[in-house]
Amino acid sequence: MIRRIPRGLAAVMIGAALLAVTAGISAGVRRQDWTPPPHPHVQFGLLAAGIALVTWGLGRSGTQENQAAEADPRRWWAFGLVAALTAGALVLRLLYAGESIRVLVDELHFLAGTLSFWKPHENIGLLTPMTDTSPFTWLFPYWQANLVALFGRSLGSLRAASAIVGALNIPALYLLARALFDRRVALLAAGLLAVFPPHLHYSRIALLSITDPLFGTLALAFLARGLQTGRRLDYALAGTFLGLTQYFYEGGRLFFAPLAAAWVLMLAMLWRKNAAAYHWRGLLAAGAAALLVSAPVYYTLLARGAPLAGRMDASGLNAAYWNGLLADPVNGLAAHLTRRVFPALLVYAAIPEATAYYGGGLPLVLPPLAPFFLLGLILALRQFRRPGNLLLLLWPGLTALANSLLVVSHASTRYVVVFPALALASAVGLEAACRWVTRRGPGWARAAVPVGAAALLAAVQVGYYFGPHLGSFDANLRATRPHRDLEDTVYRSLDFPPGTQIHIVSGSLFDRGYANQMLAFFRPDLEAVGYLGSEELIADLPRLRHTTDQAFFIEPEDVRTLAALQANFALEGPFFSPYRVAPERQFVLFFAPRLGESGAVDGQWTAIRLSLDRIYHSGAGGRAKMRLY
Repeated sequence: MIRRIPRGLAAVMIGAALLAVTAGISAGVRRQDWTPPPHPHVQFGLLAAGIALVTWGLGRSGTQENQAAEADPRRWWAFGLVAALTAGALVLRLLYAGESIRVLVDELHFLAGTLSFWKPHENIGLLTPMTDTSPFTWLFPYWQANLVALFGRSLGSLRAASAIVGALNIPALYLLARALFDRRVALLAAGLLAVFPPHLHYSRIALLSITDPLFGTLALAFLARGLQTGRRLDYALAGTFLGLTQYFYEGGRLFFAPLAAAWVLMLAMLWRKNAAAYHWRGLLAAGAAALLVSAPVYYTLLARGAPLAGRMDASGLNAAYWNGLLADPVNGLAAHLTRRVFPALLVYAAIPEATAYYGGGLPLVLPPLAPFFLLGLILALRQFRRPGNLLLLLWPGLTALANSLLVVSHASTRYVVVFPALALASAVGLEAACRWVTRRGPGWARAAVPVGAAALLAAVQVGYYFGPHLGSFDANLRATRPHRDLEDTVYRSLDFPPGTQIHIVSGSLFDRGYANQMLAFFRPDLEAVGYLGSEELIADLPRLRHTTDQAFFIEPEDVRTLAALQANFALEGPFFSPYRVAPERQFVLFFAPRLGESGAVDGQWTAIRLSLDRIYHSGAGGRAKMRLY
């Protein structure tokens, strides 16, 4: 007699089969294939269904578990507060996301990735690496492409995926903090993360690194719940979210699995007498879920011969560095501590980061919040045997240790994984400080003081980020580039007539495809041609037709190019940027409207000229003082 397969096992088998099909699709995709892969929607559906079935199957238990809901009525108003904090966090992350930072913060890879989903003959396997420099799956650009299709082609739409993921970090941290600490600490942690400036920043630009703390925090949250309750579903969810960290930025891929393993192992050693509390069956379910969910990514990489950790290979300290350190261990270790380890620790609360991705000239934790952050770590160290305190020490500590193995050890992009821990440690310190201040006060003070302190810190952090930080960030990032502002030329071209030929002439070497990638996103009917110096443009002038609108962006001191253009075209201009771009970073625009059959300027130029006059001769751009004019 054939025995019936348990439902849980059947679900795991079907889910694993769907994941295997998804991996097989991506592993077999080549651009030259005659048979295109299924539509990305189909691939995403297979992946989501496979993950859901594996999680449900592994989360089923053969024994009756106590899953009764909490009877505490405060649970529901806490959920309401978390929902309000999440909504507020989303508003802060979407607010002028496309206008406040008008320069791409290394986002061109994801802008180009979004464009790939709109190309009719592009064969995309969702789990294949995007590019050699961005060896991540296509899941994040897939989300971005769908949001852009929904809300329109704008920087704000491109960055909406980051804003949504960043806002979801708030309830994820609440779940983790609530499992490890009390409700007050959990609410304070969620509130502090909602306004934490580095987290705000990385939620407002179109980089996928903000996904790391979401899935990593959820994995730790459900692992903590599983260790408390023994529920198999909590363990399965922990493993699933741990597996999902493998689909995005390499920081999360390489960090959260070792962190979770180190946390559980150290708890087991500290609590040897209570080892049974760790429910080995649940941990096996978590491990199985993590392996099954992450397997498609690594199968695809292996099948395609791609490196398993491409970013680490490019950014990590190489063998020559370690050989040099071992050749002179004393001096080498001292130099390593000074140049790598100490900056990786001090960036939390003492020194600014090393790149312009976040910048600002201040450490990750602002000075007003730093005392509470340090107090939280000190309190955790005093009672490190507690699960929450141990995690609070391991999370920032292992992050700094891992980053000390990189060439640049205090770059903010590698610290996105630890942002929830920084907010949680600050919440622990803030709650302890408020409790000490109000220890002899009335009951209302014990409730009001933490709320007031959190509101004040929130106002300070939000005011700093949207004030001084954003006020200087855009200009500082532009100043790091050797050439004038290419993004500005794109934004100034968006109202040109269809088919306008755009020409950018620069004396400094620049990426000629950069502006075209942006134009393909905003205005696919326009295309820019880049020239290195006036000689290239002058040689190309005979082929330019007077029956086509021509736009020329030149440097203000480029007298030779201007003379050649004036000799060949009836130019309108000069036009300067209306945006917040320093005059020394701008190109000057001259526009040559197309001529009709009679040789006169085409009739629609009148409206275009009025539009340009309104745009370019108003605001800061119209008042710019250029050397040539």
